[in-house]
Amino acid sequence: MRAFSYFYKSQKAVAATEFALILPVLVSMLLGTIDLGRGLWVSYKVLGATQTVADLLTRKETVSSLDLEEALTAMEMIMAPFPRADVGYDIVGIQFDGQDAEIRWRETANMQEDNRLPELVDGLGADGEGVVAVTLTYHYEPQFYEFITGDIDLRETAILRGRRVAYVRREG
Repeated sequence: MRAFSYFYKSQKAVAATEFALILPVLVSMLLGTIDLGRGLWVSYKVLGATQTVADLLTRKETVSSLDLEEALTAMEMIMAPFPRADVGYDIVGIQFDGQDAEIRWRETANMQEDNRLPELVDGLGADGEGVVAVTLTYHYEPQFYEFITGDIDLRETAILRGRRVAYVRREG
């Protein structure tokens, strides 16, 4: 009984015990903050890359294969250091024909075609005008808390008019 009362009254290891109890919580918060920060960072990069690709393609009167390649290279540079393999894109040239928005050209890779685009742009232009719609997706895998959130699929869409012409055509 005397040994028990000695340990009960002793306060030599209180700080170490409290630290041992709090350390898992602090480490968990740190790892969660890292995952959240990386998620926000990649989300910001997807948004910037989407807007940049759309901006680069709407500067021209006609989009060539070289123009498209350069825009996709810019996208890769913006997305760095995140892997290019996780990025999908759907780039669409839409022209208005009366009341309808019709897809005239499309370039898609690593994702399903975004079939909601004609509905999104409906009413944004007059007969003969058009827009370029760029949708980028990114499959983000959190490093530490994937078991809680699972993988996160990010998607951004930018819709821009041509700067020099009413409708940006695709060469070929």
